[in-house]
Amino acid sequence: MAGQRGRRHHPFAGCPVVQRLRERFRIREVTIVADRGMVSQAMLEAFENSDPPIRYIVGVRMRRQREVSISVLGSRARWFESVPERSKAKDPAPLKVKEVWVEERRYIVCLNEEERRERYHHCGCDYPQCLSKCLSISYSLR
Repeated sequence: MAGQRGRRHHPFAGCPVVQRLRERFRIREVTIVADRGMVSQAMLEAFENSDPPIRYIVGVRMRRQREVSISVLGSRARWFESVPERSKAKDPAPLKVKEVWVEERRYIVCLNEEERRERYHHCGCDYPQCLSKCLSISYSLR
């Protein structure tokens, strides 16, 4: 489901659109997938308070949200290697994933080690201790 077209600062008109879709196509369950900045806190609360609640997956600003920068990126949760390191140039990019719960919120953190190593050379931090910094740099530059 896409957001309302127009300028970036316009709020996402999710709930009325979802209600029309539910009525027209008799949809029972809906999950909104949005990138950071597409929805506001008020819209997320509207999703949660709708009847039935609207599920959502939303990208977050990693460095600007205190909970994410401290609790999520600082978590010692184990990484799951979803895609291993490349052996050939045409292989898919390596990807590690970890799940972190903070209260009732679930975060999925993805890490491309190859990209992190490239960013490490540009940010000048101490590589073994730069997970949070390089992760947030990597995410914010995409």
